[in-house]
Amino acid sequence: MRSLLLAALVVSLSAPAYSQGIDLSHLGEIAHSPADGAKNQKVDEAYKAATEKIPNRNTKADPWHDMRSTSASRNGQAKR
Repeated sequence: MRSLLLAALVVSLSAPAYSQGIDLSHLGEIAHSPADGAKNQKVDEAYKAATEKIPNRNTKADPWHDMRSTSASRNGQAKR
C-alpha cells in the first residue's frame, strides 16, 4: 500500500516537470493573407510618421539655468 502511494506521489510530482518539455509554440500561429501584409505596411508607415513628429529628447534640460550666474564656477567661488 505504501509503495503504491509513494509511486502515485512521484508520478504526480513529476507531471509538471514533464509538461515543461512539451513544445506548444506552434499553437499560437495565425495564417496571414496578402491583404494583412498591406495593412501592416500602412500601420508601419503611420507609426514611423508619428515617431518622426516627436521632438528630440537628447538635449539636457536645465530648469535652473535662469537662476545661476554666468560668472560663478562649479565650486561656487568666483574666478580670479
